[in-house]
Amino acid sequence: MIFDRVAICGSHSCGKTTLLNELKKISIFEFHPVIQELAAKFDPKLRLTMETQFRIMQQQAIAEKIYTKNYGKFLSDRSVVDNIAYSTLVSSNAINRDEKGKNTFKKCYALSYSHLHMIPQPYDLLIFVDEILEYKESPHRNFSDYKSQKFIYDFIKNEIKTLNIPIIMVSGTTKQRIESIIDYMSCNREV
Repeated sequence: MIFDRVAICGSHSCGKTTLLNELKKISIFEFHPVIQELAAKFDPKLRLTMETQFRIMQQQAIAEKIYTKNYGKFLSDRSVVDNIAYSTLVSSNAINRDEKGKNTFKKCYALSYSHLHMIPQPYDLLIFVDEILEYKESPHRNFSDYKSQKFIYDFIKNEIKTLNIPIIMVSGTTKQRIESIIDYMSCNREV
């Protein structure tokens, strides 16, 4: 198994970015270009609309395709699985329940499905942070309540079970997470 296209997924404030920054220090990933969290580039208030959620997902899918074409690999802080989880959460807001919001959510779902099930697969490995940590305030985050964190966590955990993509679930300290990833990769590396 090769590990060229790798994305970290999980609920907000669970340590994805910290994990990504530490993985970049390991020789396996030192030459992987990084796709930073794209949602952070959008105004948090605008991220509560379905149009913005669609644009975030679209940019994630495009970035992954471009990095694959140009570099053959990437390490991503989030995945399209995260994007559909947040789109689903945002779709329940009253401002998105009109016909336009519903249609945009359908576009989000269609894009996520076509991306996650394309051939070749978009990811060689999904790293799922399998825990919900105490929320840490940050100006780029929209949702600060445990209920939202739990929704995103549960959605991603259920969604990844439907994918035919290698997945590793990690928890614990950053060091423990990295050790789990290295062990997994060592056991599943192509010879």
